Amino acid sequence: MRALAARESLPLIDLTAASAQLVQRLGEPASRELYMVFAPDLYPNYPEGKADNTHLRYLGAVKFTGLVADGLQTLGGAYAQVLLDAPEKDKYDEKGYER
Repeated sequence: MRALAARESLPLIDLTAASAQLVQRLGEPASRELYMVFAPDLYPNYPEGKADNTHLRYLGAVKFTGLVADGLQTLGGAYAQVLLDAPEKDKYDEKGYER
């Protein structure tokens, strides 16, 4: 992916590298909060809990989206112009999905 972007002079947001840095910076216990890794009975749909470190929970999706926004800002120009000036609240804010 990086080689193709360099060869074709394409803009690149390396979400793999950015997310790896985020996870490393948070450390193992805190980074589990980003993924579908949780104890039994935390969520009604998963009474046995879950140990899925591939798929994101709400907080992980928000954090990874922030990485993409940071990448767009870094690219600048038209890419940065698509970003909102300030984050907007959404229907999930303060509903406990951040756990």
